[in-house]
Order: sequence, then C-alpha cells, then structure tokens
Amino acid sequence: MRQAEPVDGPHPERVHAVRRYAFDDTWIREEGRRIVRVVPVAGTPELATAFAATADDREQLKTFVTSYGRLGYLSARAQDDFVSHIRGLHMGYGSRPESDPFDALPRMAQPLTDPIDWTQAHARTVDWALRATQAVQQRDRRLCRRLLTDGPALPYARLALITPAWFSDERPGDDPVGALADHVARLVTDHTRAIRRDFVADARGAVRVTIHAPALLNTIYLVIGESLTGGARLATCQHCHRVFVQTHGSQKHCPKRFAETRSACLNRGSVRKWRSDPANRKREREARQARRRKEQTPPPKHPRAARHVPR
Repeated sequence: MRQAEPVDGPHPERVHAVRRYAFDDTWIREEGRRIVRVVPVAGTPELATAFAATADDREQLKTFVTSYGRLGYLSARAQDDFVSHIRGLHMGYGSRPESDPFDALPRMAQPLTDPIDWTQAHARTVDWALRATQAVQQRDRRLCRRLLTDGPALPYARLALITPAWFSDERPGDDPVGALADHVARLVTDHTRAIRRDFVADARGAVRVTIHAPALLNTIYLVIGESLTGGARLATCQHCHRVFVQTHGSQKHCPKRFAETRSACLNRGSVRKWRSDPANRKREREARQARRRKEQTPPPKHPRAARHVPR
C-alpha cells in the first residue's frame, strides 16, 4: 500500500533538507519549498503512537513535526465544513467560533501554518482512539464503558469534537464494546473521507493500491482504522505504557520512531531489565567507583626523554 504526499502536509519520510519549521507559542510554520513523492504507508507503523506522545510535550511535538510534517489545518478545516454540511450538527459536534485566529494570518501563510493547540488536541484524540480500539479488540467491557465518558475535545473544530453530548445517543443497556467501536468507526470515517484509493495494475498483472491523502492527519486516522478492522494488532508498551501498532506478534515495546535505529523504549526496557539483576548493579557500581578514582588520580609525570646517541 502506498500513499501520495498530502497536499496540505508533508509525507512520513524524513525530509530535513527541504523542509524547515518555526515554532512559537501558538503556531507551527513551515518554511522552504514543497515537493511531491509517493511513499509507503506500511513503513510508518509508529506514526499514530508517535503523534499521540506529543499531546502534552512541546519538545516531542517539535521532533514529530520535523520528522513527519504538519497535520494540515487548512485541509482539515475544509473537510470539517464538508462533513458538517452532509451530517449536520445532530451528532453533537460543536460549532467553530465566529472568529478563528487562523483567519487573521496572511493568506499566503495559511497553507503553511498549523495551530499548536489544535494539533495537540488531535494528539489527545488519537491517544484516546488508540486506547479505545485496543479495548474493543480485547472486548474489555469495563474499559469501554469508561472510555465512552472520557473523550477529549478539539478547540474550534467540529470534525473530531468528542464530548459527552456526542455519546448521548447511546441507549441504556447497549453493549459498551459495540457502542465504543461505533464511535471510533465514525471518528475514523470523518477523518478519512477525503482519502482517495487508486488501484493500479502493472504489466505482469499485479495490482497495488495507491492512497492519496490531502493531509497527514488523514493518514494518522487511517492507521487507527486499519487497527479497528483487524488489519493491525495493538499492544501496550511495557516501558512507556502507550498503545502502539505491533509489527510482529511478540513485540512488547513501541517501534522505533523518527531517525532512531532501535526503539528507544526497547533500549530503556533492556537497561532496566539489566539493572534489575543485583550482580549487574554491583558491577556497574564498581565500574563507576573505578572511573571516579581514575578521574581523581593526578596524571603521572612523564620521564625525561632519553637523549638520542648516534652509533
């Protein structure tokens, strides 16, 4: 499966050389020229988990945007207006305020700018959707019931607004697993309506699917949709306790993210496991003491070089 680069956001590949980003307290601004490529979606199983980790961490957000790109607020807002038009407000979606701070930006800067509060609100929504999808996969009725009343809300955007009113159509006695699965399915549907799928056959008759997403935001929710339909298995990281998409059945830690050569959670988990052995802790302590003694010992004086006597 392959995906074309979003029109309003960059693709998941690392493009530090051609894209630069400026951050302040309110906006993420993209600087530099734009390019279009076709990149594999299957190569970024960490996309949703890496984005969810940015919900309350600005430094993680900067790393994510630098590595993967912006979500694409302008495109998401246009999709929001379309979804709200065809569905109305009967689902409990709020309404965007009359004065959106985004509208005050110069028109030339709008396609290259995302609000930070909106981006992090989406990160909280993605984190909730990952936990909800895992609860549905595990058929955990108690967790599903709790997640049904614990949904985040997005500022000034109807598209992914999740509030208790959004769940008010649930009838008493309904299966919480089915109700939660329905809510996540509708959430993913609203965020993937703009994705276009092209089926392309080569000369040998092999058919592949090319996915065209208007924004990186659509790709992130597509990862959740794949998990919701059973196309990917979710697990909880044993180190950071975040929900992630498994690349193989025995995976117990988050996959590597950004420019990592090995999973950071796996590295930290391995260190913690190594230090849990008393013998290893003793060796580490002795090595630390030896290193400290070596640093405190003055260097020996160099003897006078022997005079060279020719034969």
